[in-house]
Amino acid sequence: MKRALWSGLALLVSWSLTGGVALSVLALQSEDAAQAFLEKSQTGNVSNAELVRYDADVTRRNRYRMMAGGGFGASLGLVVTSLFLHELDQPRPEDSSRAGFDISALLGEGQLGASVQGTF
Repeated sequence: MKRALWSGLALLVSWSLTGGVALSVLALQSEDAAQAFLEKSQTGNVSNAELVRYDADVTRRNRYRMMAGGGFGASLGLVVTSLFLHELDQPRPEDSSRAGFDISALLGEGQLGASVQGTF
């Protein structure tokens, strides 16, 4: 049960970190598009459509930044929760004695096999 909890928490941390990184990349792409508009506007006139696209790029960048911060914050919260649960964990003696790994050979007439069993 504990390993399933730790595996679940590790999976959630990795998902939130991956989401934060992906959203950060998207925010950087939107920032680059907005920066290209600003460079173009300094050299000459821009159309209304380009101005609307610039506003959309800035809005998208801000949205991605906020969601990336949420992903990184969730990841940090899950790590702190995991460490807190680890420190409060007091395993029962029978839990540690059950944990183990067993490999057995299966022999029969004309047959050969193996069995692997792990308990936690």
